[in-house]
Amino acid sequence: MPMTFRPVAPAALAVALLAGVAVAQPCTPTWSNQPGQPGITTGYIAPILGYDDGSGEKVYVGGSFYNSTIGGAPGTSMLGRWDPNTSTWSAVGSPGLANGSTNGFLTSFEPFTVAGQPKLVVGGFYASAGGLPGTASLAMWNGAAWEDLGTGWQGNDRGSVWGMAVHNGLLYVGGGNVGGSTIGGVPYNGAASWDGQAWTNLGGGVTGSFSPFIAAMQLHDDGSGPKIYAAGRFSSAGGVAGTSSVARWDPATQQWESVGGGLFSTSSAFGMEALTVFEGELYVAGYLHGATGQPTANVFRWNGSSWVAVGQPTGGRITSIIGFNDGAGADLYIGGTATPNIGYFARLEAGQWVAVDGGVTGNSVTGSFPSVFGLSVVGDSLYVGGNFTAIGTVASTGGLARYEACQMTPSCAPDLTTTAIAGSPGYGVPNG
Repeated sequence: MPMTFRPVAPAALAVALLAGVAVAQPCTPTWSNQPGQPGITTGYIAPILGYDDGSGEKVYVGGSFYNSTIGGAPGTSMLGRWDPNTSTWSAVGSPGLANGSTNGFLTSFEPFTVAGQPKLVVGGFYASAGGLPGTASLAMWNGAAWEDLGTGWQGNDRGSVWGMAVHNGLLYVGGGNVGGSTIGGVPYNGAASWDGQAWTNLGGGVTGSFSPFIAAMQLHDDGSGPKIYAAGRFSSAGGVAGTSSVARWDPATQQWESVGGGLFSTSSAFGMEALTVFEGELYVAGYLHGATGQPTANVFRWNGSSWVAVGQPTGGRITSIIGFNDGAGADLYIGGTATPNIGYFARLEAGQWVAVDGGVTGNSVTGSFPSVFGLSVVGDSLYVGGNFTAIGTVASTGGLARYEACQMTPSCAPDLTTTAIAGSPGYGVPNG
């Protein structure tokens, strides 16, 4: 992790200089289009994860490019992996994911351990993985082959998976119910857990008047104990009052709970789509919502007792949110669709969402309106995925770019015969 620097008082600065600490110079993060050149030519990129399946860490990338490839690599429909050491794309298994008769897509990755063996669980809406039965919409990669998660969904009535989380040996899965589907023989209703052998429904799942689903899941402890937070498009979770658009599952009581009375939208078609924990607090993002005693916003922060609106309304919908240290300090970043006023990719600065280096500046990979759907930190880089052709300072991105943190480097050795001037810019000491 790059060191960050903070301003110091003149007296502390003098002590630092006398101790021989070099003066830090400002640095500028850089952009790279390498992973997305070539990238995709149709669809979009959403989930991104740095993962080592035993063959070395690679960047796993999924999305809706179901009738195409990524990087031109054969067998990479909906899923491919990029090797930063060789700058090459490859398939995950052969065969990989099968689309079926409908438009397929991949939405989420979640590392999970089964019987002491590490697996990578991939979720979305697809027909099968590796050609195996019982792997529709949900499958595991063991580093050499695809595996099922029990009997999974059967036939055409498969559900969709949008978000996952892991806690205390359980894999939590959230998504949408299709055709009254069952997973592992139990009702799905958009929320279930798997212990490595059997599936369990989570308190009746979610309900709503317009195709309810859970879009994201996040483990978080706000002081009341570790719980699974769920965000999505639903009016109720488990029939509990005050659970609109966001709720939490308590593993201890096996019950859904309200989180600050929930969040409220102007339409049953609008939901919340992304969750993250930043500096110890939970953030949720999506369509424009309201909360008790707060102005409307696309992003809210849960402080453990109430919701707080974050930044100005962005328009459109926010699809991803994450914290990232670009070398000068940790900040909150968002990506979205139909959000041209923030450049589709923005950072929170002084309480306002501001486009990062101009944000997305090109069209989508198919020539229409662009979007950002996925944000993920891998090493010292923030990977940005979507369906854009230019972002920040780089073009020819093919839906994927890398925002690289800068390394603050010291200048030449300080001249200990001089005296620091109070208020001089550019001085600092490492902030841990």
